[in-house]
Order: sequence, then C-alpha cells, then structure tokens
Amino acid sequence: MEPFTFVTSFITDDGTESGNLVEIKQWYVQDGKRIDQPNANVPGLTGNSQTDEYCAAQKKAFGDDDDFTRKGGLKRMGAALQRGMVLTISLWDDIAVKMNWLDSIGDESLPEDAPGNRRGPCDVNAGDAATLREKHPDASYTLSNLKVGNIGTTNPQFPDPSPSPPTPTPTPTPTPTPPSPTPPAPTPSPSDCPGGSLSACIAECPELSDDVYKMCVSVCLDRCSSAVVQV
Repeated sequence: MEPFTFVTSFITDDGTESGNLVEIKQWYVQDGKRIDQPNANVPGLTGNSQTDEYCAAQKKAFGDDDDFTRKGGLKRMGAALQRGMVLTISLWDDIAVKMNWLDSIGDESLPEDAPGNRRGPCDVNAGDAATLREKHPDASYTLSNLKVGNIGTTNPQFPDPSPSPPTPTPTPTPTPTPPSPTPPAPTPSPSDCPGGSLSACIAECPELSDDVYKMCVSVCLDRCSSAVVQV
C-alpha cells in the first residue's frame, strides 16, 4: 500500500481559532496529488464536507435519528475541541460486525441498495476477525509527520483555501437632526427709558407749559435714544 497523507480542516464562522465550528473538511495527498472526498451521491444529500446542514440531511436521507443536532451539532463539538482533546490512533478488528460498517454492507438485515447501506466494495466476510488474525498475525502500520497548524500551513504545496472572514454589516450613518430655529431676539427695552419707548415717553410728558414740555421731551430723547419710536 502506498503511503498517503490525511488532512482535516476545522473551519470556524469567523476564520479564527475562537470562532464557532461550522465545517470539517477532509482530503488526502498521495503520489504528489491532492484527492478530495467525492461528493455525496445519495438522493437528498449533496456536498463533501461535514456541516450541520449536511449532517441533518444525511440523517434524514438514511432514516436515522438526528442525535447529532439534538446534542448541539458542530458548535458544541467545537467547544469541546477548545477545551482540549487527545488524538488516539489504534489498529483493531471487529468481532461483532466484521467492520462492514466501514467498507461493505452496513446492515445485512436491510436491502443492499437501501440508502447508506452500501459503504464500500468489500465482501461482507472480508473483515472477519478470526480470518484476519490467522492470515495477518503481524499486521502493522506506521504513522509519521503528524502536524497541527493554521489552515494551509501543514501541507502548503496543497493548501486548502482559507475561509474568508464574514463581511461586516455596514453601520448606517444616522441622519442628522436639523437644529431647531432660533427665535428672533426681542428688541431690548432700555431700562431707564420711561414707558419703554421714545413715543411712550413723550406721550407722558405734561403740557403744563412749553418750557416744561420741551424739557421732558429733551429728557426722553436723551434717555430713549436707542428705543424704537412706536407709531
């Protein structure tokens, strides 16, 4: 078997490590070529990466209980990853169902062409644990070059496009409120002008004699010089 590289990208809603997990994408590199997961070929199911929408559609297409959504989906899984997880890899066989769920008929009690039942081309008895242990007692494999990093850094020769951050919603510019019109300032009335205006002052002048009247008018002209004559 030729060695291959298995790549998994954990994509968040804002492209940062602290964002909510929204997609898991997996692909391979072998013989200098990138090999993407094939698109789903099941009625009602499209795509080749894990999203909440894809997982819900998969459960519906296969008639399974959607416990993934009920348990919080990718957002809750991302929160668990942020708390820290240990990568565990093992080599094992399957006494119960011969690993048919991986690459053969998932459930032999169902029709072979039932949605999601055909998992791969292997014979239903190819993964029998007793046979494997007898024929391949020294089976082994090698793991190497394990890497963790930002998307596109662990295999730069085959980068997966980094998700673009969401476009921020522009903040509408508030329409300025027009200033309230300033009322015209009233014409000041001189505090030392009798009657408040020249005409009112003159009207109050006594007509006892010409000299007295003229003196009063003179005082009005002097003290009410800035007042507006009211007609």
